[in-house]
Amino acid sequence: MFQDVIKKGKDSEYFDYFVIRGDRPCKNPLNYEVFAGCDYMPKWNTSNPAVQDYLIAIALYYIQEYDIDG
Repeated sequence: MFQDVIKKGKDSEYFDYFVIRGDRPCKNPLNYEVFAGCDYMPKWNTSNPAVQDYLIAIALYYIQEYDIDG
């Protein structure tokens, strides 16, 4: 999804899935939020309901398929 945002900028359907200041992500200067200070791990915009649904679907998959509950 982030690669699509890199390619298309604000025209990407996933642009609002991440926290980006500007029209397209840039590493220098860094204009998007990241996890653990790593520019290769963009931070999800967890206030976006579509992101919430996506992450919950991933969790449900592992719970249902592999009986992971922790």
